[in-house]
Amino acid sequence: MSVTKVYSFESNAHVSQALGEFIAHASSEAIAKHGRFTVAFSGGSLPATACKHLRDMQSVDFSKWYVFFADERCVGLDSVDSNFRLVREELLDPLVQQGRSVPADQVMVINDTLTDSTQQVADDYLGKMQSVFTGAKTKFPEFDLVLL
Repeated sequence: MSVTKVYSFESNAHVSQALGEFIAHASSEAIAKHGRFTVAFSGGSLPATACKHLRDMQSVDFSKWYVFFADERCVGLDSVDSNFRLVREELLDPLVQQGRSVPADQVMVINDTLTDSTQQVADDYLGKMQSVFTGAKTKFPEFDLVLL
C-alpha cells in the first residue's frame, strides 16, 4: 500500500527551505547510487521557490547534475516565457557567481533556432534526453526528480 504524505508550511520561506533540503537530499542519494542527478524543472514560481535556499547549500554537488525542463515553451531562451530563463536566473547564474556550476553541456535546453516548428524542437529535445539516458534499463527516461 502506498502512503501519501501531505506537508503544510507557515510561509513561502519555509516551503522554499524545505524544498531545497528535499532536492539536496534527492541529489545526494542519486549521486551516491549512480553518479549523477537528473532533475526536470517546470516554470512559474517553482524555480524561485525551489532554488532560493538550494543554490547556497554547499553540500550539493551541482557538477553531477543534469537539468531538464518539464514543460518548456517553444520560445527563445531569453524570452520572459522561457522556463530555462527562470532556472538560469534563480539557480544557474547564482551558482556561477559563487564559483560553482552545473556544466553547460548538462543543462538540456531546447534548440531555440527551431522554434518555428514545435515538432522539430520536440524531436531535437528527445535526442538530448536519449543521449543522457543511453543504456537505461527502460524504454523511457527515469528522472531522479521531476519538479512540477
